[in-house]
Amino acid sequence: MNVLVNDRLWIENAACRSASVDPEVFFPHERGFDVEEVALEICRGCPVVDRCREYTIESDRQLASVYHVHGICGGLTQAQRRAIKVGRRGLTALGLGVCRGCERPFRPKGTKVTEFPGTVIERCKRLCTRCVTKKKSR
Repeated sequence: MNVLVNDRLWIENAACRSASVDPEVFFPHERGFDVEEVALEICRGCPVVDRCREYTIESDRQLASVYHVHGICGGLTQAQRRAIKVGRRGLTALGLGVCRGCERPFRPKGTKVTEFPGTVIERCKRLCTRCVTKKKSR
């Protein structure tokens, strides 16, 4: 799935786009101050944080040779995003597969998303719950 060319109107609903939010808090280490928690708190209250997280991880993957997404994005630090990407490759290597709708990797049944960030549980015919719900609503 190429999320970079798909509809990006969701960005307009992001909490970080508010006029009252200083964009520099999302780049704490580049600016020489540590306000990471401020940015993460804004992300936790964002209505589109899940979509932002997926977009950011996919952007990191697709544009790795051109540029790298810096700072806090999608409620994750750069180090956390790197760990998710490494974890996804590892889960795929375990043979659990990926959702054929959203291409997120499946995690082992009976585990929590906090144990395997960025993953989903397989529900039906190689689809996660979100994709099964979308398919049913069509």
